[in-house]
Amino acid sequence: MHAAYISHLQHFSLGDGPGIRTTVFFKGCNLHCPWCHNPETISVKPQLLFYPSLCTSCGKCASVCGRHTWIDGEHHFDRQGCDACGKCTQACPAEALSLCGERQTTQKLMSHIREDWEFYAMSGGGVTLSGGEALLHADSCRELAARCSKENIPVLLDTAGCVHYDAFEKVLPYLSLCYFDLKSGTQSGYDAVGGKLDLVLENIKRLVADGVETVARIPVIPGFNDTREDALQMADALSETGIRKVHLLPFHRLGSGKYAGLGQIYSYGETLPPPATTLETMLEVFQHSGFSASKGG
Repeated sequence: MHAAYISHLQHFSLGDGPGIRTTVFFKGCNLHCPWCHNPETISVKPQLLFYPSLCTSCGKCASVCGRHTWIDGEHHFDRQGCDACGKCTQACPAEALSLCGERQTTQKLMSHIREDWEFYAMSGGGVTLSGGEALLHADSCRELAARCSKENIPVLLDTAGCVHYDAFEKVLPYLSLCYFDLKSGTQSGYDAVGGKLDLVLENIKRLVADGVETVARIPVIPGFNDTREDALQMADALSETGIRKVHLLPFHRLGSGKYAGLGQIYSYGETLPPPATTLETMLEVFQHSGFSASKGG
């Protein structure tokens, strides 16, 4: 039985596919998008998040871990020396400390997933494999998807797709739908996030050819891919893949607090969501290019 580090398992998710879903966020990503709203999923290793604003200076974390000290009445956390054992999170009564990343087996994940079976059946929902990049854990994804399929729970894969197609082939038999994140319509755009456009497009083309219903999901990022020219380039890039559905996902800053918890600077912390006119222009481009395009989804 396989196991993988999971950053979070979200029950009653309404934004990760049709119906009511349970979303499994696998830890680890091979891209580095600076706008990412799940920065805690980028590293494959467990990480400790510390929120100083919640700290009550009770000192209980320091009693179980020497990485927490007080200097002039201020709580200092030695991130470099932290091995993410999680003892301090158990001692903290104020929830100022939280551990992200627990190694979970398919059996343990299924015990949580089964809790929502009635919601899946009622709403046409199911399980979404997300991340990070879920396909970095392709064997675990295959095992989990196979178990879900056996229990008549639909499985959706949410991926950026910068992996070899072998990883897709492990989960293909069990997928009801694939959400494929497209970052840019140019290689220079993918250079900025550490990916390969040709690999992405080839993977989409093969998914469609293999009969998997696939939707292109495009995060609309101000200053990165939000112009009419960007939309034309992405529409052109997708035109030969066989994909017909496009969802535009407007940028938001809901993940900014996680950067603070990780002790990182969020370079998009002052960036505002794209205006409605931007989304309307991009939707028009995709619709005129023959795609069924919508906001969100």
